[in-house]
Amino acid sequence: MKFLGYTLRDNYGWPIESVKGKHFYNFIRALIHTDIFKTLFHKSKNIKKFTITVEMQERWIPHFMSMLKYMESLGRLGSSREVTFYSDGDGDFRPRFNANIEFETQKPIKDDNGNRTYDAG
Repeated sequence: MKFLGYTLRDNYGWPIESVKGKHFYNFIRALIHTDIFKTLFHKSKNIKKFTITVEMQERWIPHFMSMLKYMESLGRLGSSREVTFYSDGDGDFRPRFNANIEFETQKPIKDDNGNRTYDAG
């Protein structure tokens, strides 16, 4: 099923199939099985805009930005996925980040010998 050009997926990431000729039924299914209702009618009032300044070697920028765009896409679609960024440790990838906000460092939900998972939602 499509909505504004995006394939609608349920909370497990599976595409929602539409039933031909059943427009109202499809609409109700989309509201029940996705976060569209929450997104459209219950927008969070805790949205904060901030800036992060990044310094990294130019060759890593397309990879890093692609990861961020994918994360944005997942949020827009309400889709749950793991996003992994591999840093090979040979000293070539040494980014510097500077944010214009204060924040409390969060513990990962999983830490397997330094392979960490942080929960965004």
